[in-house]
Amino acid sequence: MLRRAFLLSCLALVGCTSKFMHPAPAGVRIAPAADYATVVFVRPSSFGAAIHPTIFDERGTFLGDAEPGAHFVSRVAPGEHMFVVWAENTGPIRATLLPGRVYFIEVSIKPGVWQARCHLLAITPRNEQWSRVREWLADTKPTVADLAAGQSYLDGRRPEVLERIKRAQENFAEFDEEERAARTLGGEDGIAQGI
Repeated sequence: MLRRAFLLSCLALVGCTSKFMHPAPAGVRIAPAADYATVVFVRPSSFGAAIHPTIFDERGTFLGDAEPGAHFVSRVAPGEHMFVVWAENTGPIRATLLPGRVYFIEVSIKPGVWQARCHLLAITPRNEQWSRVREWLADTKPTVADLAAGQSYLDGRRPEVLERIKRAQENFAEFDEEERAARTLGGEDGIAQGI
C-alpha cells in the first residue's frame, strides 16, 4: 500500500504524456495562415501534471491534448466555433474566428472533487493574460497532435463526445456575463502576425 502511494505521488509530480501529442520540430514558428484561423492552446501551469485533457470542437473534431507546461497550435476553418475541454467538468469557450489571424486560449487547471477541473479561457487584449502570452509560449514546450490517432480515439467514444458537446452548450448558456466574457473570443481578438 505504501509503495502504491509512493508511485502515485511520483506520477503526480512527474506527470504523464499524451499518446496523441509529440514534440514539435525545432524552429517551428506560430504564424497566421491565409485561409484558416490559427488557434494556440497554452497550458502554462504544471498543476495537475498527471492529466492531459482532450480538446475538441463542436463537431467532435480532435484538436489535441493539453499537456502540462506545453502549448499546441490548431488550424481551423474561420467562423463560429465552440471548443470543449474534456475533464471532470466540461469547460467550453465560444470563438468567432477570422482567417489570417492567430488566437490564444489558456488551458487553466483547478482542483476538483475527483479530478482536476479544466477551463478554456480567452486570452485577449482586454485581459491581463494578454501581456503574458509571449512569456508563456517561451516557457512552455511546443507540441503537435497526432490528429488521426486522436480522432480515432474520439470516434470510438462518439456517444460520450456528443454528450460532452451537449453539456458544454448547456454550461455556456448558464454562465453569467463575466464568465461568458472570459470564455469568448471575438474576431478582432486575434493578431495578424506571427509570434
